[in-house]
Amino acid sequence: MSANYRKVLSDSYEQMFVFIPFLISFFKTSPRWVLDAMSFQIHVKRGKRLIAPGVSSVSNKGGKIIRTKYTEKTFTPPVRALSDNFTAVDSLLQEFGKTEYESADQTYEAQMLAQMLESINEIDSDMMRGLEYMASSIFDNGKFNYYDENGKLVFEIDFKPKTSHFATVSNAWGGAGATPFADITTLARQIKKDGGLPVKNLIFGQNAIVNFMASDDFKDSFDLRRLNTGLFDPRTVDPNEEADYLGDLLIGTKRYMCWTLDKQFTDPTQPKADPEVLIDAVDPDKVLFLPDFNNPLADFRLYFCKVPQTTKSDEQYRNFLPESMTMEDRQFNLRAWESKDDDVVKLEMKDAPLPVPVAIDTIGALKTTV
Repeated sequence: MSANYRKVLSDSYEQMFVFIPFLISFFKTSPRWVLDAMSFQIHVKRGKRLIAPGVSSVSNKGGKIIRTKYTEKTFTPPVRALSDNFTAVDSLLQEFGKTEYESADQTYEAQMLAQMLESINEIDSDMMRGLEYMASSIFDNGKFNYYDENGKLVFEIDFKPKTSHFATVSNAWGGAGATPFADITTLARQIKKDGGLPVKNLIFGQNAIVNFMASDDFKDSFDLRRLNTGLFDPRTVDPNEEADYLGDLLIGTKRYMCWTLDKQFTDPTQPKADPEVLIDAVDPDKVLFLPDFNNPLADFRLYFCKVPQTTKSDEQYRNFLPESMTMEDRQFNLRAWESKDDDVVKLEMKDAPLPVPVAIDTIGALKTTV
């Protein structure tokens, strides 16, 4: 029989994949876009580049303008819901980071409350990560799909981007005949032509940046014998350790801010796969083309609609759980109630967000493999 040595709980460690938004931060929210409704409309009017016509004589009348018409677009965001259940057994379990004696000093109610607050933080993190996934899909191809907890498609939306803005190179980067500078210039000019705003940000996938930096174009731009050398000074975007700002790069007469984003999500089509299947926030073989988001014409909005709710939290939980939280940049519903027959406390959080790339013609993506 082994000796029953005295032991203590030395410490605890919890692995955390800290989520810090990056791509979704390019979508702006204002109180006007936090709505007490389940759908909304946006009127969109396209710009023109017509030149005023001349007349052959000062006595002649000029032509009439053609008034620009607008289109009306209606959006209904997906409703997202996450929940958790708490049983009587949960109140008996030893808490993480505490000895059994420290846990025993707490009342069952206090331990249940601590577990509920921990679940709320986890749910909130999952929901914020979902927003980042939406933004990554929109920047990748101008649309996104949303899936339920079993990987079944429950929502899809296509913002109808111009297909010419999502191109593939003729010669794969990293191979013979690759011309990354020309590829970037061609697509950037097409986006500027259609959207009216110049491309200012390039976000490279992990394979794309390796092949780009190995290209002759890139090496030549950093040749110290040249007058206009490139300047790459990689640094992490504090406090986001997944996003790296590489520096500015001059290609021809255009200067681009270059980034990489090393961020992954659990594949939403296989949420229960074991081992876990991950997807990249930025396709490893692509480069995202984005405008200067400080430009007021770079209109990318994050809407939050209000989810209708017929029942409220049980009274004993209303003191510490807000039933509906509406802020300047977000809103959600929170509900806790008892299922007395099952002796279970249930917790649920719901929201209905939708990132809308109103200026959809100002973005694009380049696939660097063939």
